[in-house]
Amino acid sequence: MIKAFQNFCEKFTDDNKVAFSIFQQNLSSLGWIAVLGHPLYWYIWTYIFPQPYESIVFRSVSALVCVPFIFHERVPPSLSKWKPVYWYFAVTLTLPSIFAFLLLMNDFSRVYVTCEIMLIFLLVTFLPGIVSVMISLLAGTLIGYIAYLCATPPEHALKNIGTLIEFSPLLIFALFAGSIFSGSFKENLQIRQMRMAAQEREKCLTALAGSIAHEMRNPLGQIRFSLHGVRNLLPRPIAQEEPGTPHPTLSPADLNKIYGHLAQGEIAMDRGLQIVAMTLDEVSGRPINPTSFEYLPASATIQKAVEEYSFDSPGERNKVKVHIRQDFTLKANETACIFILFNLIKNALFYFKQLPQATLTITVDAPHIRVHDTGPGMTPEVLGTLFGCFATSGKEGGTGLGLAYCQRTMRAFGGEIACDSVHGEYTEFTLRFPIITRAEIDQHEREVLGLAAPFFEGKRILVVDDQWGLRKATRAMLDGLGCRQDEAEDGAQAIAKLREHPYDLIVMDLNMPGLDGYATAEQIRQGVVPEQRNVAIVAYTSESAYMAHVKTEKVGMNGFVSKPCTRLELIKALHAGMQAATYQALQDETAASVLVGKTVLVVDDGTFNRQIAKASLRSMGIEALEADSGHAALELLRRHDAIDAILLDMEMPVMDGLQAAREIRKGQAALARRLPIIALTANSSEQHVAQAMAAGMDDFISKPFLPDELRAILIKALTPGESGGHFSAAAVAADANGVPLIHTERLDQMRMLDRTLLTECLTAHIEQMKEHFVQLEAQMANGNFLAFRSQLHMLLGDAGAAGFHALHQFLKTEVYPAVVETQAWPEPDTWLATARALYTQTERVVRRTYLTEA
Repeated sequence: MIKAFQNFCEKFTDDNKVAFSIFQQNLSSLGWIAVLGHPLYWYIWTYIFPQPYESIVFRSVSALVCVPFIFHERVPPSLSKWKPVYWYFAVTLTLPSIFAFLLLMNDFSRVYVTCEIMLIFLLVTFLPGIVSVMISLLAGTLIGYIAYLCATPPEHALKNIGTLIEFSPLLIFALFAGSIFSGSFKENLQIRQMRMAAQEREKCLTALAGSIAHEMRNPLGQIRFSLHGVRNLLPRPIAQEEPGTPHPTLSPADLNKIYGHLAQGEIAMDRGLQIVAMTLDEVSGRPINPTSFEYLPASATIQKAVEEYSFDSPGERNKVKVHIRQDFTLKANETACIFILFNLIKNALFYFKQLPQATLTITVDAPHIRVHDTGPGMTPEVLGTLFGCFATSGKEGGTGLGLAYCQRTMRAFGGEIACDSVHGEYTEFTLRFPIITRAEIDQHEREVLGLAAPFFEGKRILVVDDQWGLRKATRAMLDGLGCRQDEAEDGAQAIAKLREHPYDLIVMDLNMPGLDGYATAEQIRQGVVPEQRNVAIVAYTSESAYMAHVKTEKVGMNGFVSKPCTRLELIKALHAGMQAATYQALQDETAASVLVGKTVLVVDDGTFNRQIAKASLRSMGIEALEADSGHAALELLRRHDAIDAILLDMEMPVMDGLQAAREIRKGQAALARRLPIIALTANSSEQHVAQAMAAGMDDFISKPFLPDELRAILIKALTPGESGGHFSAAAVAADANGVPLIHTERLDQMRMLDRTLLTECLTAHIEQMKEHFVQLEAQMANGNFLAFRSQLHMLLGDAGAAGFHALHQFLKTEVYPAVVETQAWPEPDTWLATARALYTQTERVVRRTYLTEA
């Protein structure tokens, strides 16, 4: 009953908000009609067509109640949410209350009976649904009758109650007739409102196109600046080699500057792609995936954001200070968190142009991060609408989406963003994160170590560093993992060690005398010790993260970790590095056997896009054909019978990728029907994915893509038994909250390592989980809580091991913690049905995606 009442109240509130929104455009006019109409009717019924009773007091109160409607646009944003409530209150007070009072006071005169019928027509027009009208009518009549009792003798009041009952059939008829009329009237109003909303949306989208261009200027400008810097540092060009002429060389300092420019350019490119993705996510309201959240130190995240931000000048950088009062651990997506900070820094610096002396201070004070600037501040009006979509604070060309995205992202993290500002003095944004307990952090560390330990067990690790103390500290952090450790003090000694023993992992310092870390890694990858060419190498460096990323990738390292770091950070980085090396070796081996000699058709109307794809394909030993349209692709398929796969752009003129895919799939040739079709798209939204799936495509890759991404997609598509179905099953499947049903990365890597083992494990886990559900129901029926808790624990473990991601997350966050902490049965009662539904959905996807050959 309580739940039903709550649902009724929520629907009642939502309906009244909708009704209010319909009349909001004309609210001022309705207010003037009411304010002037009540006194006017008092004058008419008192002097022109005198009635037995009229009241200037009641008419004046009704008029005053409607005055706020005239000035509703000036209501502070903080009070705007109460407008629909006041609307309902005012309609009830000024219509049924006063009309019922006057009807009774005038002994049901013809004039007031007519007014009462008109009142009902007005109510069904202004209020949503028959229930809202009846509540307002009954409440208003009761108020009017109470006023009538106070103004007349009791015996007279009882007489008119009988008369009111006699008139009730007429009132009921008017109520239903008015409902029919108002339905048509409101429908016309809603159509008008939808048309206005469509026009407003068109204006917003038009503005958005220009705004995206504005937001992209900064990252594109940084890329241009980086390329200009590289050009200036390169030696002069040579038309042809001249005998005896020395080759141009670069000094180590200039080479380092070039890498710096490349790193800044890559960051700017990533930031531009983030802006596009953020804009599309905010416009479409796409939920943020919580599976990407990780435990991050707040201070390190802030330092990384400031370090990677693209400042226009050293002077601008000097305006930004970082204060660490009390560090803390936050749980968030690092990229999204840094983007929030980028957005706040960018907004502040934009207004610093007006105030050259302004400064920006970022303070870490658990559990808050405060971004305080001494800029121009904001007015209360701007402050009240700051986090709304398309709301800007006077910044020409701004999208107005940045802060809305920040708020939505912070709420996804379980926190919020707030702003305090005084015009002409300061602005301070506060990012409040949920408190992460020590117990939760310890549990996370145990889980990470538990997952990493099997990878380290029995492995041989070489720690390379020219400082004895750092080698010992690194080895101490790896103690207890069951691995054997050796050490070397420079690159030459490391290579000598590799010749003596096979190693699984090298932890490599970069800045060492003699043969530094970069040169050592490069020699290893070139085969100085042939059997150790693919050994995992992880850099251990104090260099800036954005610089280390570019440099270590260039020489073939598998990752890096910054100095100093915690034991957990080191183990996570080394674990990821070993996984990356294993996966890379498998990809290289598989690519050599699967991709070399294949022919792939690239279909894209953009010449540059085709050139990039062709260059990537040729580097993999693949012959590339090209077509600039869907029609040209179909013609090539008719003439060439040796095409192994198609990269198909989704958006092309005349015949787009969807149409082309449908034509290919219904072609007569069996080869055409079997060909793997991979969608090339700049928009990987769920809608586009679903459209591509329906058209018969097998997978997709987002533009712009990296060669490694394309290679992985093609390996999956061209490996026998792999193509056809992964995209349709795995890429789209998610639960109601947008959480992926399966952990595709985990299962894909397991399949690469041992397909037979994956099939056996998945089959066993699926059957075990099915039995767990049976046992859970039995233990709940028997009231055996301890046995129930044990079964739930086993179900949680099997779900995680089998990659049943949505089920595992649901049990881990919504069910299991409460059972363990409270030692009570889980609530609500629907949890088991939800878990079963997730299991059934995920089993179907897993079988179709990974067990089709079982």
